[in-house]
Amino acid sequence: MVIEVRPETRSLAENAMLHAMLTYISKNLEWAGAKRDIDTWKRLMVAAWCRAKNEQVEILPAVDGHGIDVVYRKTSQLTRAECADLITFIYAWGVMNDFPIPDKSQIEYVDQEGHFDLSGWLGWANSRMSGALGVNLWSKQKGEILK
Repeated sequence: MVIEVRPETRSLAENAMLHAMLTYISKNLEWAGAKRDIDTWKRLMVAAWCRAKNEQVEILPAVDGHGIDVVYRKTSQLTRAECADLITFIYAWGVMNDFPIPDKSQIEYVDQEGHFDLSGWLGWANSRMSGALGVNLWSKQKGEILK
């Protein structure tokens, strides 16, 4: 018998939140002149997050000899803390690019258990980001994201 102790990987709720954000971005924003699907936005965000953390993103010659491919971390292998950090990164990216992720009344993700509620996460993200950026991103009193 082998027992391995390691940090817990991302939860289904964190994955649902991540995909809700990426879905919203993919439906409402163009990048490099075109709308991009959720998988493309996930790749872009994970690669940018890795670079922000000074993690290497590998750029390798394509195995078929035509072009290059970017190899980055898979979100299914992120720890809960890393997934939370990625979510915070995406949220901050939106604010810094004048594309704030809206509150739960404007973005919902339906999973197998029902609706996923982003309101608690927004309060948590505000507490993390207010220290990091020195700004208050979420106003519970007003129910809106502040620019």
